[in-house]
Amino acid sequence: MIRIYHPDGRVLVLDVVTGLQVGRSVTVAQHPVERGAPVVDHVEPQNDTITFTAKITESPVDPGNMIHVLEDLTGPDRIQATADFLRDCVGELVDVISPERGLTFEDCLLVTYPHEFSIVRASPFTLQFVIPRLVDTEFASI
Repeated sequence: MIRIYHPDGRVLVLDVVTGLQVGRSVTVAQHPVERGAPVVDHVEPQNDTITFTAKITESPVDPGNMIHVLEDLTGPDRIQATADFLRDCVGELVDVISPERGLTFEDCLLVTYPHEFSIVRASPFTLQFVIPRLVDTEFASI
């Protein structure tokens, strides 16, 4: 089970996760010299990504004693609450946690999510998060 924590305290518990992929990549910096031949002088790490396919069902799945946004909802209301929650996550730094898999990803940005769900017994969808490298800056007056 994957849980998505919004900064305002709300939690979305996904019913079923059918696939999970963590992506890491780098970009090779190439600079031409003399006759335009590319020369590699360093690599630039890209932000990590998390992509997973999941399902929200019309029937509640018991996540234990956790209070979450789908609590006490059934049918199409569960699907709509999921869509609303994901829309609210855009532009926010959210945490994606799967205690069963031992995965914790903090400060993730949601970049791919479904804009519409088909209302069926189980709505499959794909979510993708980017884990940005955050930098703290300070100013000092001299």
